[in-house]
Amino acid sequence: MEDFQEKDSGWTLQAVSYLTLNINKYKPIRGSGHIEIPGPIAHREACINVRTDDKMCFKWAVLSGLYPAKTNPQRKTKYVEHENKVNWSGLDFPFKPKDAPKFERLNANISVNIYVLEKRQDIFNVLPYYVSKTGKARHVDLLLIQNYYVDEGGEEYDDDVLPEPLRFHYVWIKNMSALIGAQVSKFHKKKFLCKRCLHYFWSEAKLALSLCN
Repeated sequence: MEDFQEKDSGWTLQAVSYLTLNINKYKPIRGSGHIEIPGPIAHREACINVRTDDKMCFKWAVLSGLYPAKTNPQRKTKYVEHENKVNWSGLDFPFKPKDAPKFERLNANISVNIYVLEKRQDIFNVLPYYVSKTGKARHVDLLLIQNYYVDEGGEEYDDDVLPEPLRFHYVWIKNMSALIGAQVSKFHKKKFLCKRCLHYFWSEAKLALSLCN
């Protein structure tokens, strides 16, 4: 609230109209090989999914964002030469989102945001999971996908009886506007997004002047 008032907008908060609280059962990150991006999300061509059969998908997703390949960006071999340019010491793999601050402390000039997908009535929406407190000079946005999704808007289900073990996989978000655009507005125009709340603006200047920064 103090931060809001310091923006010199002249606005004051009178009431909170509603509050939505999403609660999910904790599911530990399981190691996985390659997982395909869900069709509706893959169709947006906003992410680079590096094909890997190891538990290091976080590493390859980060490297694909820091050192984009001009051709065949889905190949792990494109990033092996850059592997030692980032400090991975002391990190456990498969990588857990809660360890993102540790990764940032190891790499003072790199920051990461992690987003997840929610499926509701057959529609996938992107939600922020971990947002870095300070965007660094070198920044990577990641999408943490799953091998399957239960429709949150469908019938009730027993969370302890699932069709197969839940596995996770990181991919690099190369174009946030393309990934989120259809979710926040029906207008097919480039949008400038606040990566913390996913509110959009029609220009970079308006985003810079907003309360999001």
